[in-house]
Amino acid sequence: NAGNEITIAKYYLHQWEEPCITGERGSGTIFFTYCNLKCIFCQNKKISDGYGKDVSIDRFKEIILELQDKGAHNINLVTPTMYTPQLNKILKNMQKFILEKEVNILKYFMISDR
Repeated sequence: NAGNEITIAKYYLHQWEEPCITGERGSGTIFFTYCNLKCIFCQNKKISDGYGKDVSIDRFKEIILELQDKGAHNINLVTPTMYTPQLNKILKNMQKFILEKEVNILKYFMISDR
C-alpha cells in the first residue's frame, strides 16, 4: 500500500530496546507506515494499516537532524523495506548532507524489519 512518498507514522527517541541499540540517550527511531509482513498479532497494527503522514525527502533529512539534536545514539529505521527506492535515493545523497549539516550519527544506521 506504500506510495511514492515516504510515509512516517512516528519518530522519537526510543528508550525501550536493548541497551546496545538505545545507548544512554536513546535510539532515534523512525517508524514507517505500512508493512510487508501483516502479522496478525502485530503491536504496531495501526501503523501497518496506514496511520501516518507523507514526508518529502527534505523533511526526512530534517527529522534525522532533529533526532540528532535531541541526543539520539543512532538512527533506527523500523520496517522501511517498502520505501527502498526512496531511501536509496536519500542515502546516495547523504554524503553531501552529512558534510554540510555535520550529521555524525548516521554512521550508526540500523534497519529493522519487524
